[in-house]
Amino acid sequence: MTLTKQRQKEKKARDLIYEALKEFHNYEPSFPVFTKERISHEKYHKELTKQGLDEGIVAFALINNMSGVSAPGIDLYRLLHEYILNIEIREKINKLLEQDIKT
Repeated sequence: MTLTKQRQKEKKARDLIYEALKEFHNYEPSFPVFTKERISHEKYHKELTKQGLDEGIVAFALINNMSGVSAPGIDLYRLLHEYILNIEIREKINKLLEQDIKT
């Protein structure tokens, strides 16, 4: 697989994140397979998995030094699962955000 220099950097960063999560969890993370082309937003709901999203959420929490991502009043797992994997929910959330910006 021949990659552009930018994609090579992205793969290297992704591999480092993978290793960090492997160390954190003490097991193999469940990531989508790295491909030459990125997954386009039109295909997120088809090609991304809850398990891969969960690993990304854990990485997000670690990077931001968060105590957790699922607690009273906040559930990033549910939010991102629904937002990314459910087109109807995504449209509803986007409409709410657009309304909030207008007010």
